[in-house]
Amino acid sequence: MLKVGIIGLDTSHISPFAKAINHERDVMISSVFPCTTEDFRFAADKIPDNLSLLKDRYGVKQARSLDDLINHSDVIWLETADARYRLSQFMEIADAGKPVYINKPLALSLKEADNLLELAEQKHVPVMSSSALRFAKELNADQNNLVSAACFGPIEWQETQNGYFWYGIHLVDMLHGITGAKIKEVSFNGYDNQHKFHLKDTEGRTHFVTFHQDNYQFEATVNYPDDKCHTVIGSNLFDGLIERLIEFTKSGKSPLSHDQMLDTIRITEALNQAQLSSVKVRL
Repeated sequence: MLKVGIIGLDTSHISPFAKAINHERDVMISSVFPCTTEDFRFAADKIPDNLSLLKDRYGVKQARSLDDLINHSDVIWLETADARYRLSQFMEIADAGKPVYINKPLALSLKEADNLLELAEQKHVPVMSSSALRFAKELNADQNNLVSAACFGPIEWQETQNGYFWYGIHLVDMLHGITGAKIKEVSFNGYDNQHKFHLKDTEGRTHFVTFHQDNYQFEATVNYPDDKCHTVIGSNLFDGLIERLIEFTKSGKSPLSHDQMLDTIRITEALNQAQLSSVKVRL
């Protein structure tokens, strides 16, 4: 039986993840270590309900410390919502050499993400990090034949989470998953309640990412030479991610390469730069 240790309970992931794991015969959530930051109350308010759920319904034990959690886990899910401390938290658990799933975003800057994955390589720690939108089951694009893609979705802001890294990364991961493209240029067109970005890839194609402040639906349009496919993401948002996460937990093999995870961070950082400067950002 593989034992999963969860660090952080200040995320909406906990309930769907625990429900899914409860149906796995060879994986269990064994322990949890709640942690948060005092200046991030938006997320901290989720902790009491999530802790009660895990302890009362699933019999999960609360670890006394990170070392206690590590000693009683085969795989670690780093679920803390406040991404300012991704690197420092990872440094505390990397020596154990156990596979680590990291809640999105991997980090709040390309420099920190690169340092984190470099440490993972040094310590031979398998790492997976992704938004659920990358693996949404409704998305099944033909990357070899698509002409362009456009992703639409909501935007929310948290002052401490570096602009688009808090919620914008959902659409970045979604677009990257659809196209598999290397983005070389990002430009911004802004409106009062809508932020639209043009992203040019290394093959000369232009893709679009549009954030709406008054619409909480995720959608995507994929254009082919003779066809167009529009998709609305349904209510079972976490299903695809949970499948990949369970596979990663069992195999220790991430479905994403380090380069793919870094690309998502690189593009999100470029969105911030383009929005602030209103000039084209070259990656």
